[in-house]
Amino acid sequence: MAIRLLDMGLYEPTYTHVGPDGVNTQIASARLRAHVLKHITDFEVFNVPVRRKLAQDFFRDNAISMVRVHALTKEDRREPILFCKDGTFTRDVTSGDMLPDVFLVDGHHRYARAAMDGEPMIAAWVLELGEWEEFRIVETIELTHEALRAMPVLQKEWWRRK
Repeated sequence: MAIRLLDMGLYEPTYTHVGPDGVNTQIASARLRAHVLKHITDFEVFNVPVRRKLAQDFFRDNAISMVRVHALTKEDRREPILFCKDGTFTRDVTSGDMLPDVFLVDGHHRYARAAMDGEPMIAAWVLELGEWEEFRIVETIELTHEALRAMPVLQKEWWRRK
């Protein structure tokens, strides 16, 4: 069962993925993260490579705040980041293997900090489609990459307390 947009809190954190075909996937990211933390033993933690180019894309796309990235400490980064598989696969140009397509739902700032610090790997939960789909938001407005880039990065309340 998905979540209706009208049932979301006004400033409740969400994640929007715009696929190559322009189709949006919107997820109640804070709810999904809370669910994973509540059922933490049900989810395996993987070490995934940190790609500096991906972190640079977060800055280019206005998806993260440099202030927040610089404020992160090692303690702040102990929790794994959260990827979701979308059910599709792409052939890796280096190995030729078919790899699952994923999007980063939670942990953009932690990922960028790991890249800035030169860390080769970062801990991550990688959820299957069936594990996150109930957190999909429906009845939303379709957004473009350009519209997402134009949106301001909202500072969460806990950023202001530090």
